[in-house]
This record gives sequence, C-alpha cells and structure tokens, in this order.
Amino acid sequence: MKIAVIDDYQNAFPTLKCYSKLRDHEVMIYTDTEKEPARLAERLKDAEAVVLTQQRSRFPRAAIERLPKLALPCRHICRGTTCTGCTTPFRGAPLAKFLAYSSG
Repeated sequence: MKIAVIDDYQNAFPTLKCYSKLRDHEVMIYTDTEKEPARLAERLKDAEAVVLTQQRSRFPRAAIERLPKLALPCRHICRGTTCTGCTTPFRGAPLAKFLAYSSG
C-alpha cells in the first residue's frame, strides 16, 4: 500500500513505535504543507492511504475528489504520548482510527 503522511513538520512520524508496522508498505512523508487543493491532489495522486498528522491539517473535498486511489484516510490527534483517531465520515465510511505511541 502507498501511504502518504502529510504535515509532519518535525518528521516525527518515523519515530513512533508503530512505524515499524509499515515496513512492508511504501510510506511517503511530507514535512511541508500544501494548501492548494489541486497541488495537494497532484502530490497525493498515488496514495491509497493518507495520514493527517496535525489537527489543523487541511484535506479539502476538492483534493479528495481528485484521488481515485484513496481508500483509507486517517487523522490522528496526539495527546502527550498517545495518538487517537477521529471518525469523520469519508465516502460514506468513518475515517480509520490511528493509535500510536511516541518513541519515548
């Protein structure tokens, strides 16, 4: 699976203990923010899963509609060392829950 991680400003995602579980997948980590929906869609065009690492990450419908390969969007929200996902609907289904623990 091709997984895109967006808005990981500090490149912290690879330090999570759960990151090793993704070793059999192609993970692309973007440490900058792309706010323009068309450019965001171009960046994520091959992604089958997208992980939004920040509460403020924008993943507008205009970008989502341009991603036919996208099957699993996921948002995680960190509170201390624990990250939990929300369940906002996506194409009629809830977002995936993402549970991770920091490397510390």
